[in-house]
Amino acid sequence: MGIGAAFARRLANDGWAVTLLARSRERLEELAAELPGQGHEVLECDLSRPSARELAVARLADGGWQLLVNNAGFGQVGHFHETGMDRLRDMMEVNCEAVVELSHAFLRQAERGDALVNVASALGYISNPNMSLYTATKAFVVALSECLWFENEDRDVFVLCCAPGITETEFNRNAGRDPKDKRSGLLRQTPEQVVDETMHALARRKGPHLVTGVPNRLGVGVARMLGRVGTMRLMARSERKH
Repeated sequence: MGIGAAFARRLANDGWAVTLLARSRERLEELAAELPGQGHEVLECDLSRPSARELAVARLADGGWQLLVNNAGFGQVGHFHETGMDRLRDMMEVNCEAVVELSHAFLRQAERGDALVNVASALGYISNPNMSLYTATKAFVVALSECLWFENEDRDVFVLCCAPGITETEFNRNAGRDPKDKRSGLLRQTPEQVVDETMHALARRKGPHLVTGVPNRLGVGVARMLGRVGTMRLMARSERKH
């Protein structure tokens, strides 16, 4: 579960009643059982399926939710044309459609002081030619979150886009990367570090963007100066060397 589980543990330790959502009920129940406090719930839901998302949207429409963390997402390493279309469709459903539908349902019921966190990726600011659709979906989340932050500022409903870099989760293995690949070691963070920075940003409520980790923030800053195409060429050369 990675970042999502770290969010759940941190929020429960801070006194929140947490509703956990994922595909695996067994893993959800295991996590819920270890959380301190009362009132935790689990909601088994495959966000790649529109009919399943309706359940989550309906729960949000009931109202009373103060914080939503849209953390679900996955990627795929490899050339776009060599990746199966079913895999690409599922990625768009989870990384984009689910974020849109759940954010919409949450914001419709949100009240003053509530907050929405959309977890994107540092790649949302940098084009990666070997993860093209994932990069595009996370750029979508960055842009959407930025606009939602502005739209809801007068309501005092805060929207934050959390953009981690390489994090020690199951993401890389599920995306098809070699788990023994130790490149970019200085950029790696634990899920707990990502969550700590996010909670600090939620407390400050200063702006919509959070790239977690100082090295990642510096990398994104350099990438912005080089431009997307220039950065993409550098990243492609690095991939070829390995």
